[in-house]
Amino acid sequence: MYTYTSRILYSDVDTEGYLTLTGVMDAFQNCSSLQSEDLGIGMDYLREHSVVWLVTYWNILVYRFPKLGETVVTGTSPYQLKGFTGWRNFSLSTEDGELLAEADSFWPLMNTETGKPERIHPVMLERYELFPRFPMEKTQRKVVLPAEDECERTVYDPIPVGQFLLDTNGHVNNAQYVKIAAAEAPQLYKAHQLRVEYRKQAFPGDVIVPSHCRTRDGREFFSLEDPQGEPYAVLTWADRKERTESQC
Repeated sequence: MYTYTSRILYSDVDTEGYLTLTGVMDAFQNCSSLQSEDLGIGMDYLREHSVVWLVTYWNILVYRFPKLGETVVTGTSPYQLKGFTGWRNFSLSTEDGELLAEADSFWPLMNTETGKPERIHPVMLERYELFPRFPMEKTQRKVVLPAEDECERTVYDPIPVGQFLLDTNGHVNNAQYVKIAAAEAPQLYKAHQLRVEYRKQAFPGDVIVPSHCRTRDGREFFSLEDPQGEPYAVLTWADRKERTESQC
C-alpha cells in the first residue's frame, strides 16, 4: 500500500476542530494523486497521453474524525485493474494503527479527446501494485433516488459552475459536489457513511441545481442536477459506524 504521513491542519477542520467528511475525501484524493506522481504516471503523463482517471463511485466509512494537530497516515491501494477500469481502496489511520476511515472507489480511464473509455496503459499495469481488497461491505455503484412521493424534497438556488469548483481536469472536482450538498445539509459533514455516484461531468458555463430528499424513514439523499433534472452526482449518507478489519 502507498502511504503518506501528515497532520490535521487548521485549514482542514470544522468549527469544533475536527476533520470533516469532505476533508477525508480530500485526503484520499491527494493520496492517489501523490502515488501516481511518484510512479511517474501522474498529471504530466496523463496530459501527454490525453487521458484522465475519473472517479465515478465512492463508498466511504468513517469510524472517528481526527482532530486538529493529530498525525495521520493516509493510504491507497488499487486492487483491480482490468480493461478501462480500476478499483481502489483508501484508508486513514493514526500512527499507532487505529483505523479512522476507509473507502472503496471505482475509476474508469477516459480519453479527453474522444470522450470515450481507454484501455489501461501497459505502463500503468506495470507500476501500480495490486493488493487484496479491503473486507468492506460490497455496495452497489448506483445510488437510486426515492420516488417523489416517498420523500420530502427541497430544491435550492442554482449554482453557476465557476473556476473555484474546478480541478486540473477542467471540470467540477468530485469532492465539490459533496461540499455543495453539505452547505445545505451541514449534518453531512459528520456522516459516518457516504455513497456517491457520479453520472456526468459539469464544466464552466453549466449550472448545478442542488436538491435534498429525506424519506419518511429518515434516509437522506442529495442530487446535484442540471436545469433539466439530469443528475451530475447523486449521494446518500448515514450515521452507521460499524468497524471492519481492514487490510491496511
